Amino acid sequence: MTRDLLKIGTNTAAQLASKFVTTASTLIVTLLVTRSLSQSSWGIFVTITSYVALFYVIADFGLNGVVTRQLVTHKEKTQEYFSNLLTLRIVLSAAAIFIALATLTFTQHSNFVKFGIIIALVSILTSSIFNSAVCIFQTKLRYDQAAIADISGALVTLVLAYLFIISHFSIIFVVVSYVVGSVVRSFISLTLSGFSLKFFGGGFNVPLWRRLILTALPLGFTLIFSQFVANADKQVVYLANYDPKLHLGGELSATFYGLAYRIFEFGIILPAFFVNSVYPLFVRDKDKDLNLMKENLIKYSKILVVISIFATLFVFIFSSQIVNLFGDYQPATGALKILSLSYPFFYITPLLMWAVVVLNKEKLLPFVYGFAALFNLAANLYFVPRFGFSAAAVITLLTEFIILVWILIILAPSLRVNNSESR
Repeated sequence: MTRDLLKIGTNTAAQLASKFVTTASTLIVTLLVTRSLSQSSWGIFVTITSYVALFYVIADFGLNGVVTRQLVTHKEKTQEYFSNLLTLRIVLSAAAIFIALATLTFTQHSNFVKFGIIIALVSILTSSIFNSAVCIFQTKLRYDQAAIADISGALVTLVLAYLFIISHFSIIFVVVSYVVGSVVRSFISLTLSGFSLKFFGGGFNVPLWRRLILTALPLGFTLIFSQFVANADKQVVYLANYDPKLHLGGELSATFYGLAYRIFEFGIILPAFFVNSVYPLFVRDKDKDLNLMKENLIKYSKILVVISIFATLFVFIFSSQIVNLFGDYQPATGALKILSLSYPFFYITPLLMWAVVVLNKEKLLPFVYGFAALFNLAANLYFVPRFGFSAAAVITLLTEFIILVWILIILAPSLRVNNSESR
């Protein structure tokens, strides 16, 4: 247990160091945009990035979880799996970009926003390359290497964004800076992973692709629905036809809600990294001692719940002061307070979701997240035009609560078995 905690601590620390830099970079860019450019520019930026984020997961499709589960116990297959994972991801990225472009032609986004989206779509490919390398880092518990790539990309993004903003270029160039940073990150991650072009010689094993995709189907659809839940609301907020009594427009609503959500996202960095470090250990413990894995699940859950309560109290109490840091965006304060109340759900859900995967119950997850996605979309389409962007924050909270309850129901039988056996 002590060795496991040391591994978790070391890898979580590497991720935190990486995220400290990348988050600081994102925070500085956000401050530069909100304080130096117009409010509508920030709203446009949020709309562009949230649209592209809807399609990231098509290329990702939960493949890292499947491959990691294989490589934890079969490290000799690392090169074979990595080369095929990388090639498959490139193919899926091309498909995701095509679907995103096809969908874009039917939306009511302005031509300016559409142009920014087209540029940003390049990052789907570069992120897929990076995520493929992360699979190797995760298997070896070498998040320090992922951190090097992440930090390098973040610094490039920051420098370029700063130069573009002080030169009074349009918000599209900030999007360009993120794309260039993503390219740098993917190149460095490939280099550190030990990649070479000779890997591609064995990277076209179509039967293996089929097996990986079929195995990843439940998790892939789960992540697609989850990403939809996280980003569809921003598109609805931007495109909604608001009740005239609200005196709201799409761009300003996206501006205020986008800022509230960006600040909120800063608070859910820690659980994501914690879970990344825990997942390989859950896989190992499940093979050796299922009860030990379940005991650790409960222990780690308690830790995350306690941290989430502190996060909620801090953001809720100081929400107005936090928003003031970004300029004249006070309408975002109410939405931020509502979002902060959902931290306990967002902290515990990822850990429990991956526990479901380890226990081979992931086939149930698409139904959970699919229902949540439908609820989220329907609720946003109905309530946002009538009550404004704060309704999207309430719906986010309710959606995550629904997901948490369903996952607990899925896990309950396994946890009851654990308790009865330990007595």
